[in-house]
Amino acid sequence: SSGINAEWPLRPGIKKMERLFTEFWKLNEPDLLISVTGGAKSFNVSHDICGSFQQGLLSAAKSTNAWLITGGQNCGVMKLVGDVIGRSIFTSKICTIGVGNWGKTWRREMLLNKNRIIETEEDLHPQAREPMVNYTLDAPEKGYAALDPNHTHHFLVDDGTAEKEGIEIEYRGELENLICSMFTKDGVSLPMVCIMIE
Repeated sequence: SSGINAEWPLRPGIKKMERLFTEFWKLNEPDLLISVTGGAKSFNVSHDICGSFQQGLLSAAKSTNAWLITGGQNCGVMKLVGDVIGRSIFTSKICTIGVGNWGKTWRREMLLNKNRIIETEEDLHPQAREPMVNYTLDAPEKGYAALDPNHTHHFLVDDGTAEKEGIEIEYRGELENLICSMFTKDGVSLPMVCIMIE
């Protein structure tokens, strides 16, 4: 999984974001954005309903060349999405982006690579890339959440407040709007579908 700690203003230039997605992450242009949101806690869903949702999501993502976007954590609906992506033979073809809260990320210190500081745009150049960090998944303490390992990319939002809830929500909405406006065809923005599971 590739990741970056998003500490820039909420309205980064479209061209810079487009370069991050296409040049650094080398993602193919999507035809649809599917935003999945809902409960972060474990919830009781019958095996049949869970299976139907996962199969439907996978089918929709594959048939529409969609990018998926969630909160990126290894719990609740985000884990449900990650699990289906992780089990699919089409995993490498489905871009799954998590937008999470840096302060609420379990073992976030593992994500810091003190040997690799990203300070300038040149530091993001594809030829300068190397594995950023290794992230070990284990059970988080109360109040924290681990990153889902099946998401292909993660944005971790940090506004300077330690462990404050919900700071990523506004950024995620803006990121979804930016993605939709980046990929326009014949003057029409990329369509987005929002799925809410509670």
